[in-house]
Amino acid sequence: MQVDKRGRVTIPPEVREALKMHPGDVLEVTMENGKAVLESRRALTERLKGCWAADDGRSAVDELIVERRAEAAADEAAIERAQSA
Repeated sequence: MQVDKRGRVTIPPEVREALKMHPGDVLEVTMENGKAVLESRRALTERLKGCWAADDGRSAVDELIVERRAEAAADEAAIERAQSA
């Protein structure tokens, strides 16, 4: 690959196809051990979601939502009891 005057590079078609990249995809660039690493935002999102998954594969976010819904239901029940008393 070659860098043009404006600092742009063209990713070869075989690489784009292997990574399922499409025009308009957003890439994140990080530096790792002196190397530039390109990663699609989609792949980065999936990788980071895995960091938050429980050992049994459940998402910490999904668990938090369940907890918050249970708390909201308990709050509503307490309000109804207070209003009917």
